Amino acid sequence: MNRFSRLANTGYIGVLALVERGIPFMPTTTVGRLQQIRLRSIVRHAYRTVPFYRQELSRLHLAEKDLRTAADLAKLPLIDGALVQQNRGMFLSEKYRNGGTQSFSTSGSQTQVPRVIEWDNGSVLRKLAVAERDRTVLNRILAPGSGRKRLYLLPDSSLSLTIRAYWEDRTLLAADLGPDQKLSPWVPYEVVAEHINQHRPALVFSYGSYADLFFRYLSDRHIPFNPPRVWAVAGDMLSPQGKTLMERDFGCVVHSVYQATETGRIGFQCERCSGFHLNIDLCAVRIADDKGNTLPAGESGQVIISNLHNRATVLLNYRLGDWATMAKTPCGCGRSLPLLDKLEGRTSEVLTLADGRRITGFALRMDCKDALDGVLQDQLIQSSPDLIRWRIVPLGGTDRQQLRKRLIIKSTDVLGEQTRVEVEIVEHIPFSRHGKIVGTVAETAGTGGSQ
Repeated sequence: MNRFSRLANTGYIGVLALVERGIPFMPTTTVGRLQQIRLRSIVRHAYRTVPFYRQELSRLHLAEKDLRTAADLAKLPLIDGALVQQNRGMFLSEKYRNGGTQSFSTSGSQTQVPRVIEWDNGSVLRKLAVAERDRTVLNRILAPGSGRKRLYLLPDSSLSLTIRAYWEDRTLLAADLGPDQKLSPWVPYEVVAEHINQHRPALVFSYGSYADLFFRYLSDRHIPFNPPRVWAVAGDMLSPQGKTLMERDFGCVVHSVYQATETGRIGFQCERCSGFHLNIDLCAVRIADDKGNTLPAGESGQVIISNLHNRATVLLNYRLGDWATMAKTPCGCGRSLPLLDKLEGRTSEVLTLADGRRITGFALRMDCKDALDGVLQDQLIQSSPDLIRWRIVPLGGTDRQQLRKRLIIKSTDVLGEQTRVEVEIVEHIPFSRHGKIVGTVAETAGTGGSQ
C-alpha cells in the first residue's frame, strides 16, 4: 500500500482511537444504544446479503423489526463452527464474494474443527483502534521508564501476529506500538530466558499454556531470569497456579485479553484483573445452557456470541465453544462494560461424570490446586464417564508416589466415588502443532460438551 493511503488510514484510526478509549467508561445506556445501532445494522445486512440468514429468517417468519435487541438474537438458530465451515458460502455476505476481505484461520485445536473466517477490510483496520481499550490498561500498568520493547512468543500463524502484519502494511501507527521482537514458542526455554535477560522487553505476549509451563520450568531449574513488567496471555488458559507463580515469585504482572478469530476482541482485563470487560457494542455475549437458553449471572454455561461489526462472514447466535460465567455485580474500576467473571475453558473440556454432573477441567484444577503443588505440567484425559486420568510431569525433586497418592485422594473427593481416578507420570506433554497444550481430552463420544 502506498504511503498516502497509509497516512490516510493512520489519521482515520487516530480519530477512532480517541473515541474507543472512552467507550468503556460511557454510561451503560449509551453503550446499550451503540450496541442496538450496530445490531440492527448487521441484522439488516444479514437479511439482505447473507444467504443463511435470508433463508432462516424467512423460514422462521421473522422480519428485521423482530430482532431489535441483543436478547432477540436468541430467536435465531443456534450455530457452531462445524456448521459454518461446512457451509462457508452461506455465511459470507454476497457483497464480499469478489474480494475486499482478509482470511483468518483458527486452529480448532480444542474443538477439532479448524475454521477460516473472512473479515471485511474496514473491520480489520478498525481493530487497531478498538485495541485502544485494553492498550490503555497496559499503558497504566507499565512502569514509567520501562520502555516500549515487546516480545512475541507466538507462532507466525497466530491471530495476534497476522493482524499486526496487516496493520503494519496499511498504517503508520503499528510501528509506534513498540519495537517488535519475535521468538518461536518452540525455542528452548533457556534461550528465551537469556533473550529476555539481554534485551529486557517491557511486555511479552504468549499463549496462556506457554507462560504456565515456561515459568514453572524456570522455577524448577532455578534459572536466572529478569522478567518483563507485564506478560500478556491469550489464546488458551493460564492455570491459577501458574498465574500465582508469575506474580508472587517473579513479580510479573499478568494481563489477559479474551479474543477469537470469529469475533476479534471479546473482552479485556482492567487493572483489577477481576474478569473480562465485554465489548458488547462490538460483540453481543450471553451465557446459555446446552439448548441455547440464556442463563442468569452467576451460572456457568456456554458462551454464545453475535459479531456486530464484521460484515463479511456474519455470525449471529454462534456457539463459540467456551465455558464461562457472567458476573453478578459490576467491576469497581469505573468501566460500565459488563463483566465476564470466570472464563473456565472450552466446552470440549467439559467432563460429564458417571453421576451426570458436568465439570470443566479448569474447575477441577481449581479444586485440586493444593494437590497439584509440585506439578510442572498436567493434562486431563477422560476415557469413559467413570474414569479420569491425570497425565502429569512432576517438578524435579518431587516425591512422585506422594504426589500420585495426594492427587488421587483429592480428585476422588471432588469427583465422587463413582469416578475412578488414575495418575500417569510422564516426562513431557508436547504442545500441539499450533503451539498450545490441550489441557483436557475426551477420548470417547459423549464425555465432552457440544462442539
